[in-house]
Amino acid sequence: MAAALGKESGAALTGSPGYDPTPTQSGGWHTWRRLDVGADPAAVKKAFGKRKLFHALSGGMSPAELIRNGGVLASTERRALMGNPLRHRDERGLRHDDRRARSVFLRVGGGSNSGDVFEWADPTTLLQRCDWYAYPGDHFGALNPRATTSAPPRSPAIPPRGHLHGHNNEVMFRNGIDLLGSEAPSRIRCSSPKRREDTLAALAARGITQLRASPSRRP
Repeated sequence: MAAALGKESGAALTGSPGYDPTPTQSGGWHTWRRLDVGADPAAVKKAFGKRKLFHALSGGMSPAELIRNGGVLASTERRALMGNPLRHRDERGLRHDDRRARSVFLRVGGGSNSGDVFEWADPTTLLQRCDWYAYPGDHFGALNPRATTSAPPRSPAIPPRGHLHGHNNEVMFRNGIDLLGSEAPSRIRCSSPKRREDTLAALAARGITQLRASPSRRP
């Protein structure tokens, strides 16, 4: 790894900014951190500007349901293993029982204007993970080179610099995202006052008053 990153030795690698060999737990599985994001998170934030990562729920699923059922935004494959029903549709209209995706789909942009939305204003919260990949258009998360004409970009600076400006851009994270731990969103936007109240109640039932550094309070 040291040689691949242009370091003179393993000791030079372990002493470099951003190096962390310890895996972190996320929703029941483990992930590792990227060296480049950890070494210079400010550069990633600057590149993103006002853009954020977000996931819009649809098909009747509510934030309160996710919080009560483990607090994990899980891929369809993981939900199947958990025994959860896969009947709702995602933001692209795909039935979740039609495709057993191994990743969770997010988008880069200003956020959805309707529905229930999880927003990550600080992209490094998730992009520090080493298991993500992305496309400028909708490729349904395909990794098969025959299914797409472009290789998935992996640089955290690519999305805000034009590669993911399209409405159907997608950023995939393997297995899922822990919504209540260190990967929690900076904001949960609810589609109605009733859903907001249900979300606050679900958080309170788990003893949670903050998502990362943002207090869970009524607007």
